[in-house]
Amino acid sequence: MADAESKKDDELSGDEDNLFAGTPAEKVRSQLTGNVPASETQDADPRQKPKSKGKKRSKSSDAEEDDEPYSPWLDILRVLSFLLLASCGLSYLVSGGESWTWGFDNKPRYLRLGYWKTLVTGPLELTPAELALYDGSDPTKPIYLAINHTIYDVSSNPRVYGPGGSYSKFAGIDASRAYVTGCFGTDRTPDLRGAEEMFLPLDDPATDAHWTPDELAAMREREREAALQRVHGALKHWVDFFADHEAYMYVGRVVLPDDWLERSTPPPLCDRVLRSRKRRKLPGEEEEEKRRKEERRREKREQKEREKREREGAKQRGEL
Repeated sequence: MADAESKKDDELSGDEDNLFAGTPAEKVRSQLTGNVPASETQDADPRQKPKSKGKKRSKSSDAEEDDEPYSPWLDILRVLSFLLLASCGLSYLVSGGESWTWGFDNKPRYLRLGYWKTLVTGPLELTPAELALYDGSDPTKPIYLAINHTIYDVSSNPRVYGPGGSYSKFAGIDASRAYVTGCFGTDRTPDLRGAEEMFLPLDDPATDAHWTPDELAAMREREREAALQRVHGALKHWVDFFADHEAYMYVGRVVLPDDWLERSTPPPLCDRVLRSRKRRKLPGEEEEEKRRKEERRREKREQKEREKREREGAKQRGEL
């Protein structure tokens, strides 16, 4: 019993020594006696090594590098090199492999100044006399054409629409009628009145006698409606062609007087169209004509297949 109490007193005195080991009084007493407190000896790591000289040299070298003057020219050169390579690659992609330096001919509309100018200033409104100044004869001006009163910039294709080009007759004018009839020389006008007659059959007394007057009148009405639809379809084809073309830009509209149609007479059909018109087909003739056309197409296909087989046979014999 006495041994247990003595052991307990020793543990309590040890706890008290640990409790007051770090107090200022304990530190002063330790300094006077020359003893180091146990807490300080425990905090000190005997394995701790002095800092290596290599680290000091590393800091010294970093300080030397920081002292060197900064020059932006290397960064500028890197940025310019990157932009140059990016520009060449983008030019190659946009031009479809035609050019690395943006030197291709048919540039898309968003790469041309006129496209952005039109967006900023708005569409132009030109009279026929003003539109005629943009026919390509003046190299300092763009080449314009109009169809269905809508103006397009076709300067990207001067070989076709410029002076001496195959479609130069369309430059500087609204030649909507010529797009339908194909008469480039005589139908350079936006007046489409009477153009549907090119799709109408000619009246022939001997042929028309196969129908009664009422039947003939109803037939003529249906034929005219179909002819007007063909005129609309032919013009719409070219309107959509220019509107959807990447190389041609919308510029504006042609301004005409409200009574411009009343001031002129409908233009006649050109000679080429008149020669192409035929009489009305008799009952059964249309089916017979379709059969003959299909027969001609079949013969052409067979002829092409025979020629292809002959070429393949000659090639095989040559290889043998």
